[in-house]
Amino acid sequence: MTKKLDLEGARPPRRLPVSLSLGHGIVAPDFYFQCTPPTKTSDFTMSTSKLRGQELELCFWTTWSEASLAELRARASASPREDGPRTILVNDGEDPELAARFLKQHGLVFEHTATDPRRGLSRRYGISCWPTVVRLDAEGRVAAARFGLEHAHAGRPGTCGATHEPRPAGA
Repeated sequence: MTKKLDLEGARPPRRLPVSLSLGHGIVAPDFYFQCTPPTKTSDFTMSTSKLRGQELELCFWTTWSEASLAELRARASASPREDGPRTILVNDGEDPELAARFLKQHGLVFEHTATDPRRGLSRRYGISCWPTVVRLDAEGRVAAARFGLEHAHAGRPGTCGATHEPRPAGA
């Protein structure tokens, strides 16, 4: 016999707040990433520390997130600005070959890509919402973060879809 649930007066599910585990102004962890287009005979890698002096945007994404695909498409169609931040895509928790096939299947080509199949980097940043975009200033310090798509959940800080400055260090 199946018990019927009484949903009278039930509350909608709560949105859990999201935030980075790194505070505003904290130097972000250094990591290596691939510059494209790599060839079968050459693999050009670079680290974030070698890009000090430039603003960076780290875009954490997954293949299963429709919001991630929308973010990637928007970034691919945008004209890069000479004075704008350099984007590094970070595939979060998936097989690198799957991520590469996904980008190719959708006709998405980016200059800088990184994979994080074991989520080590993502855990250090505290990523739990996709896409998440982390802006680093020219000194490599966390300047801001955006969780989800830019237009989603506007005005709701701390939820997936919000833009905010991470909490100050030590807060």
